[in-house]
Amino acid sequence: MKNLGGTTRKLGKLIDKESIRWGAAFVVALIILVSIINPLLIDYTGKDELKDSTIWAAAFVGALLVIIALINPLLTHVKGKKVIREVRNKESVKWVIAFLVGFLILYVLLNPILMQLTGSEIPIVTVMSDSMEHDVSFDDWWKKNQQLYLGKSIIKEDFELFPFLDGINVGDIVLVVDKDPEYIKVGDVIVFENKAGEMIIHRVIDRWTEIGDSGDVKNFFWTKGDNHYISIRSRLFNESRISEDDVRGVATFRIKYLGLPRVILKI
Repeated sequence: MKNLGGTTRKLGKLIDKESIRWGAAFVVALIILVSIINPLLIDYTGKDELKDSTIWAAAFVGALLVIIALINPLLTHVKGKKVIREVRNKESVKWVIAFLVGFLILYVLLNPILMQLTGSEIPIVTVMSDSMEHDVSFDDWWKKNQQLYLGKSIIKEDFELFPFLDGINVGDIVLVVDKDPEYIKVGDVIVFENKAGEMIIHRVIDRWTEIGDSGDVKNFFWTKGDNHYISIRSRLFNESRISEDDVRGVATFRIKYLGLPRVILKI
């Protein structure tokens, strides 16, 4: 019983002083790396679905070593004072190893798991532009932008029921799920791919179906960024006619500003 009590006290001290900080750093680093490394690997390999865990492992070993080199010295300070050198020597190395192994396992599994859960090839998207931002209150924003929506028979009361009522900010991370185009409705925020392979995240303001020559029914969408006065029509994409073939999913949830490192690095 004496040994058990001593072990419990030691574990409590370890959790109090080290585990919480490492756990928080682990979660934040995991999400940041998802938003940064995943697009890089997709561009490098040319694959939307990365199934080769060797590629993942090689990338994350390098990235984790850099992160650990930066985070570990910060976490070995408590209220501006260094932790006892003995604690650093015995505990830090073990935490680094556990962090590295755990991170590799979780991250190698995370992307395929998210793909399976969401049904999307790109389950996590970092917002890189301000096209969906609202820089004022909703009432003021509506007064400034209402004309286009009213032209599409979208009144203020309708918009107030839409997801992401206050827009989406640069640096936000958005969870994207696959959805049958037939069930994508006006007000949904969708992610679609333009001719340059870039992902655009804008709101649906109109939708319709067309019957092709072979008799198949295809869905089309008219989208607009909340922060744009008009829909974009360029050589890369025409927002007044987005085919269901270009839609990659529907935005369902966001974590504010967690993707800022990718925005800052511009990758």
